Amino acid sequence: MPSMQTAVYAVSGADTVATTFSSVEGKYTVKGLTPGNYELHFFPSDAAYQKASKSNVIVSDGSVTIVEPVTLVR
Repeated sequence: MPSMQTAVYAVSGADTVATTFSSVEGKYTVKGLTPGNYELHFFPSDAAYQKASKSNVIVSDGSVTIVEPVTLVR
């Protein structure tokens, strides 16, 4: 598993509504999202790894949404 930061973008429709960075262990929190359906885009800081995305991430009011891990590949 690579040790690097990854930029994480939360997208709703055509709009990027929030951004954050992962820790080098891959953990991240996206704060301030309103309830809805989002796509998450992952941009690794190491260009040797490919970008990844996760669609249909549903955020509900008053709860924490846990997203399954995303594996970045070379």
